[in-house]
Amino acid sequence: MIITGRTKVLAVVGHPVGHSLSPVMHNAAIEALGLNYIYVPFNVHPDHIGEAVGSFRALNIAGVNATIPHKEILVPYLDTVSETALLTGSVNTIVNNDGQLSGHSTDGEGFLRSAEDELGRIAGCKVLVLGAGGASRAVCVALRQAGCDITIVNRTPERANALSEMLLGFPSTGTVQVLTSDSPELPETAAACDLIVNTTSLGMTPHPEATPLSAELIQSHHRVYDLIYSPLETRLVSEARAKGATAVSGLKMLVYQGAVAFELWTGIHPPTEIMYDALMQAILGRKSGK
Repeated sequence: MIITGRTKVLAVVGHPVGHSLSPVMHNAAIEALGLNYIYVPFNVHPDHIGEAVGSFRALNIAGVNATIPHKEILVPYLDTVSETALLTGSVNTIVNNDGQLSGHSTDGEGFLRSAEDELGRIAGCKVLVLGAGGASRAVCVALRQAGCDITIVNRTPERANALSEMLLGFPSTGTVQVLTSDSPELPETAAACDLIVNTTSLGMTPHPEATPLSAELIQSHHRVYDLIYSPLETRLVSEARAKGATAVSGLKMLVYQGAVAFELWTGIHPPTEIMYDALMQAILGRKSGK
């Protein structure tokens, strides 16, 4: 990769951001396509997010990804925000068009693309969504747009009810209901579902022993999608596979949401296989201490 006076800069902002794998996959795609871009990380404290957004304009940063904790607080600083980003209440991708900053949410589309790539057709199926936080909002909006019947399961009902009301606010052929983790209807509802999606952090490193759903509720006909990709095989994924279910991690969601962002910035569909391979090499390298 050769940096010139014409090299365009892409970035990811977060706090912290040192763990981000986005530079790995995006720079792999940039190199494979021979584009004059570079993708770099910026650690931005939430108190300085307004200044950071101003710097995107001043420095002519071509595009930006946002990760925790900036996705929700970015919205007021942008010139325009996509309909999907407004629905989810968060932005994970910014496009700079001559100083005009537009915000987008690629998480939902990234989830849907990766889920259908690994698990088959999603549209119209019955889905059990575990959690009601920011990731759940993006996933549920995508599922709603795909006409799925959605059951949101959360430890407490308040956030889940708010999410349900938001989802019911736009047309779809699917239904939406809310259950708590101890609802007596949960076993029967889970059994009737085709797809189980974990949007919580339960099972993520450094607590891989945790799980968001009892293995007793998983059956062989289920397709299980865990948004967590560290570790690559969570307890939920492991227990689902032991029950004969098809289960996958969220690594390809990271790839596909990144691919959608890449298209928004460059107008080019990136090589997702190369992005995925770069991520796997980075993850395996971290495990081995390299």
